[in-house]
Amino acid sequence: MKTKQCNHLKMIITTMCLLFLFACGGAEDNSPEAVAINFMRATLNQDIEKIIPYFHSEIRTKIEKENKFATFKKSDFAEKNGLDVNKDIKLSMTDCQKHNEFMHVRIKAEITNTNINIPEKEREESFLIILKQEDEKWKVCAIMK
Repeated sequence: MKTKQCNHLKMIITTMCLLFLFACGGAEDNSPEAVAINFMRATLNQDIEKIIPYFHSEIRTKIEKENKFATFKKSDFAEKNGLDVNKDIKLSMTDCQKHNEFMHVRIKAEITNTNINIPEKEREESFLIILKQEDEKWKVCAIMK
């Protein structure tokens, strides 16, 4: 009986330690799915400070060289339609395939707020995000519709 209690206690302690580790930012989810979804969320929020670190260094250098970040124009689509990107748009991975050193992740962005007047065919969009590992982290190389 004591062995069961001891095992149960160990399990509780281990779970608590893992929860604290993740809650304090001690671990980072670097899965292709998480990187693609977090990149899309930052992109939809148009948060350049959060978008830039997701890019692979080769892409980031090219964008900076061409001064593309300076000409980044914010879209008012979400604001105009009364959308809260974090609440009203559901992001989910629909496919993930490895192609040589690249990972192709298909992300579906779906407007879930039914109280806005957006036609049904415009409520859902799919994006292909191509990732490549750099310093053991997945980084964005390209994004396509």
